[in-house]
Amino acid sequence: HIEEGAATRVELADAATQAVDRWRERAERLASSLSLRGDMSVAHADPTDVDQIFDNLLDNAVAYAPGPIELSYGSEDGRAWLRVRDHGPGIPVADRAKVMDRFYRGAARPPEAGLGLAIARELCEKWGGAIAVDEAEGGGTAITASFPAARP
Repeated sequence: HIEEGAATRVELADAATQAVDRWRERAERLASSLSLRGDMSVAHADPTDVDQIFDNLLDNAVAYAPGPIELSYGSEDGRAWLRVRDHGPGIPVADRAKVMDRFYRGAARPPEAGLGLAIARELCEKWGGAIAVDEAEGGGTAITASFPAARP
């Protein structure tokens, strides 16, 4: 039994597969498709928080960038990471640092609460992780959340 809110081993492949299962129907309804790829990766975090991070990142991708959305995961240099990449219009450079702030909405964003990415950032940081927003190669946005990798 895992105490809620306690860090444990989170298999990112399992978390990503479950996220795709939760979001596939909504994504298809909104003209998006989800794909998944990755290598064995285990994060040291809370599984519920990792699920919430995936949900927040997918919610943004589906809402703001219909089309192909790619989920990936892996590990590198003692960090486990997950990424959601879309092929939408992208986030202007000037807005990238600010989109993680609570209630921030860039000029091109619809008037919504603006909490999803801020919550994802806070959940990453809670477990010693970080989140980064980058322009994806070929256009779109790639948001990467990283965590300490779990010890074998």
